[in-house]
Amino acid sequence: MDITKLLQSFGLSETESIVYLKALRQEYSTASEIAKLSGIKRPTVYHTLQTLSEKGLISTVGSKVEKFKAQPVEQLMIILDRKKAEIENVKNEFEKALPFFPKASEANEHTPYIEYFHGLDGLKNLVEKILQSRSKIIYTIGAPFKLMESSDNQYIKHFLQERAKRGIQTKSIWQDMPKDKSLLDNTTLLRDTRLAPKEMRENSNTMISVVDDVVIVINFLPEMFGFSVTSAGFSKTMCGIWESIWVQSTPVN
Repeated sequence: MDITKLLQSFGLSETESIVYLKALRQEYSTASEIAKLSGIKRPTVYHTLQTLSEKGLISTVGSKVEKFKAQPVEQLMIILDRKKAEIENVKNEFEKALPFFPKASEANEHTPYIEYFHGLDGLKNLVEKILQSRSKIIYTIGAPFKLMESSDNQYIKHFLQERAKRGIQTKSIWQDMPKDKSLLDNTTLLRDTRLAPKEMRENSNTMISVVDDVVIVINFLPEMFGFSVTSAGFSKTMCGIWESIWVQSTPVN
């Protein structure tokens, strides 16, 4: 397991992760000692120790010679629980405030438009348009699981569970089968699946989903990009294409 990357998912920079791990190995350390252990320049280490201190992961001891002590890894779990509670509180406040946010004018409501999304977080925002479904059903042609699982398998699980939690059903055409067997639970995930015709399988790196009057397109590795088209006419056309492939596909038991 790459602990440095795990710490980065916690919100630390690469340098902060390295410095924290080096400090964790010692009971107390000076900035010079950590610089020597990490191979990072002392001024950078000292600045990093200050940012880690602000995040509650480093404390200081001593007066004549300042030494630093890394908080135990168990403190990370406590901080995560605290952040979870804070986020839940913010979520509740947003839910109360939703009616007060400005909305697009009705004049623009039926005007077709295209939105482009960049980066992994941008693509997550794009796919989460599905969670806003009014009809509570989506029609999808999936990208190969071997690409999606390698991109962010944990996020895929989170998204599928959240979609099911909101009561949104999906009818999906797969190009291959997932390695992660938990993704096969169609009943829990409110999903009806079929395997695409042989000539289509693993021929595309792109996922296409139709939700209400929005068509979502996400291309996975090696070129990651995505866009959505909001158009009642275009979404109806894409539903027709989806249906023609669906009837030629094989049910997945």
